[in-house]
Amino acid sequence: MKKTASNRNLLIDIWRIIAALLIVMYHTRYLNLTTENYHFHQAYLYVEFYFLLSGYFAYVHFHKCSCKSVNEMAGESIRYTVKKWSSYLPYVIPAVIAQYILEQILSPVSRADFLHILEEMPRDLFLLSAASGKSRVGPLWYLSAMILVMPLLGMLFQYIPKYLMLILSILPAMIYYGLTGASGVRTPPHDLIRAMVCMMLGVLIFCLLEELNRLKFRKLPALFLGEGLLIYTVISTWSTDSSTGYGKETVVLAFLGGIVLLLCHGDIRLPAPARGLIKYACDLSFVMYIWQKGAATIVDILIPEGSDHKKVIIYCAITVAVSVIMKFLT
Repeated sequence: MKKTASNRNLLIDIWRIIAALLIVMYHTRYLNLTTENYHFHQAYLYVEFYFLLSGYFAYVHFHKCSCKSVNEMAGESIRYTVKKWSSYLPYVIPAVIAQYILEQILSPVSRADFLHILEEMPRDLFLLSAASGKSRVGPLWYLSAMILVMPLLGMLFQYIPKYLMLILSILPAMIYYGLTGASGVRTPPHDLIRAMVCMMLGVLIFCLLEELNRLKFRKLPALFLGEGLLIYTVISTWSTDSSTGYGKETVVLAFLGGIVLLLCHGDIRLPAPARGLIKYACDLSFVMYIWQKGAATIVDILIPEGSDHKKVIIYCAITVAVSVIMKFLT
């Protein structure tokens, strides 16, 4: 989800922000609302958006590598994974510790039971939860799944030639999404499979982008088509009923097409203050993603009997406020 300051694409960054906000709205279900008919009931699909981006940027990195031996490739894959993992920890560790404390305040247990619960903490602290499907900070499963599959994915991206990798990436995605219907199944090992097959499509994004650039596809149509596809995903996930909505597989395809077209358009020129604001909001959205469960728990502690409307407003406000504070401190 995070990206370095160099070689940024502000169009993509803006959609990172939108995706994070919609996932935050999807997780209003943490608030024990009196109704399940809240908006963006299908917004969990935006995790696919992040997986596609992560897979694409990983492929760009490994495609440039000049490792000759399998051992060198493995070393590069491990180094890349460890670098990403270690960059997340300063944000993840405080959120995990806070969540365990907040849950003890919300639903106190005996000291012996709490010490037993703490035995689960390393799994969350070190982003291993996707292997078991269990976590007290639910949204972290995305980061965990990405990190756990990255070493193998990095090896595949380096060892297998580009077009063979393209063929090998499309079929597993078709089978997986054909079987699950992009329903967001979370029982193990679905988190890891979902991360793997979706991130492997990064090579498809890379190849499509190469082809559009070769054809000198015009930037203005790319901008309008790309934005149109991603706006379609917002409309499709707006539903307030989990049993209705558009075809979820179509939303995943719209993510893929939208990313390719916006990357084809390239970066946009904005004054330095505006670029800085978008960059800050994009980085802040990453912190919001990590802290949304903690914010919901705080709301459940403060106003357990509050109205749904009040809970959602305070939840959003606390998520933003805590994220600003943690970004400043970290």
